[in-house]
Amino acid sequence: MSLLQLNAIEDAEASGEVARIYGDIQRALSIPFVPNLEKVLANAPNVLNGLWGALDEIFLKSSLPPSLSLMVLYAVSAANNCQYCAPMFKATCMSSGMDNDTLAALDRDLDQLSPMRVQAIVKFGLKCARDRAHLGSADYDTVRAQGVTEEEILEIIGLAALGNFLNTFSDSLKIELDEPIAQMLRG
Repeated sequence: MSLLQLNAIEDAEASGEVARIYGDIQRALSIPFVPNLEKVLANAPNVLNGLWGALDEIFLKSSLPPSLSLMVLYAVSAANNCQYCAPMFKATCMSSGMDNDTLAALDRDLDQLSPMRVQAIVKFGLKCARDRAHLGSADYDTVRAQGVTEEEILEIIGLAALGNFLNTFSDSLKIELDEPIAQMLRG
């Protein structure tokens, strides 16, 4: 739901393309609900489809390990202080078994991340998201020194852009955190 009172299209109200996308989201993410962001975006099915396509292609089909992709998305969302995505990705990291020290490092001190390959990837992704004008050869050399391939570099940049994309929609629409996620974070 949106705090701005934009209509949310609930599961039972969805039809056609929106209902198909809702089903795809629930199956692919293995969740029993449709996230609030997607319910609001369903008012413009082309936007919902574009967001889902980006999530599917950039996040779900990444050659990077899912936990590492989540780390990039969480670090970007936490740095951007996204009120919806940061807790959503934190909860997703938690449900994937990520420990509290790693979560704290992603939120506050990337120098505490290990191994070094993970740290380099997350730092590179964060710089792509927040300071891309200052990316230079040294940034690329740092990730390449950790064995990151050209394909992975492009995927990291894609994840950084996806994080900003999701944060922009979520914060602009003032999306409320989904209750199952809020419960998970409280408990």
